[in-house]
Amino acid sequence: MNDFAEKLKSWAPVFLRLGLAAVFLVFGLQKLSFPSQGTAEIQQIFTSVAGEQLLSLGAASAMNYYMGLFELMLGISLAAGWAIRWAAPLSGLMVLGIFASITLKYGFNTEDETLLLDAGLIGAALALWVLTYNKQQTTDNLQQTTENKFAAWAPMMIRVGLALSLLLSGYQKVAGDGFLIGCVELVFAVFLLGGFLIRFVAPLFVLLTIWNLFAAIAERGLFVQGILPDPTLTRDIGVIGAALALWALGAGRFSIDGIMNKESRIMNQISHS
Repeated sequence: MNDFAEKLKSWAPVFLRLGLAAVFLVFGLQKLSFPSQGTAEIQQIFTSVAGEQLLSLGAASAMNYYMGLFELMLGISLAAGWAIRWAAPLSGLMVLGIFASITLKYGFNTEDETLLLDAGLIGAALALWVLTYNKQQTTDNLQQTTENKFAAWAPMMIRVGLALSLLLSGYQKVAGDGFLIGCVELVFAVFLLGGFLIRFVAPLFVLLTIWNLFAAIAERGLFVQGILPDPTLTRDIGVIGAALALWALGAGRFSIDGIMNKESRIMNQISHS
């Protein structure tokens, strides 16, 4: 069982990479395939309170083009596993920048569930960054890779990101007309924050996200103009990748599970001594 758990951990960066890659590939392709939509959204964000356009049509169009190109390059890099040390933090900053720009313009909207998933994506990007961070040092003309001391923080980053998205989404449902599913999401959020029974909770969270994804597809459809998948739905793919990575890693040392496992190991050592 321990051997299986250790082998499973090596898949965590793969789950994170592919989940984030799906998000950036689809968002980048959408911006490049339908530039008028992205340009209009950028102009709306850069509109003053008085209704004055702060960004010309040409500038907004260029910004949309380069953002789409950058997102596409990030998606390819993440999918291929190339330059992850740079792609991971850049993807997190990209999601944070988009979230901040929309929030500053329109205010914090707890009813926009797709936007709430950005917290999970940021946590996934940070976790991928620390998992793949290997510091090189040269000793006697030999290059060695030191132990990655930051990797222990990765499960907590994923847990906090997913829990934040669930807390906000669950609160919105409980206050609205989705009381039951909202309560389920809030319970999941508490378990994730505490890091309790994560190897059991994470797969259930994946199933819950898949359920929400198919419900959204049934309501809005999968494709935009019959060509590309709806970019807002790909956020769910990124979150599923993060939850699978959490399942692979476990709760980590900064969790209830971690404390319980440590105590269990101590008791086993005492019993065998």
